[in-house]
Amino acid sequence: LIDFLIENNYAFEVDWKAYYTEVKTGIEGLFQKKGISIILEQDEDLYDLDAEIFFPKINQLLFNTGFSIINLDIDSDSYVITLAIVRCESKITLIDRFERFFC
Repeated sequence: LIDFLIENNYAFEVDWKAYYTEVKTGIEGLFQKKGISIILEQDEDLYDLDAEIFFPKINQLLFNTGFSIINLDIDSDSYVITLAIVRCESKITLIDRFERFFC
């Protein structure tokens, strides 16, 4: 399955010590595959960081896009990265539930 995802550009693999430039190119390729035009912006501080630090920061940058990157664990010293759709459902308070049930 992992090979299929990589070969068909639904995921990409990078070494654990990959530079952000390589990862950013891979992420932009995933968006292009989906026909989505999202460019990572305000990412200047990520270029000098290690992968284990910049990956969570990428998800912070993607927060408002409805997407997140995830690492598919292949028991290796590399990362297999793909996109996931993040659905944020509105929170319903206890009062809202009470009103719906009893009113």
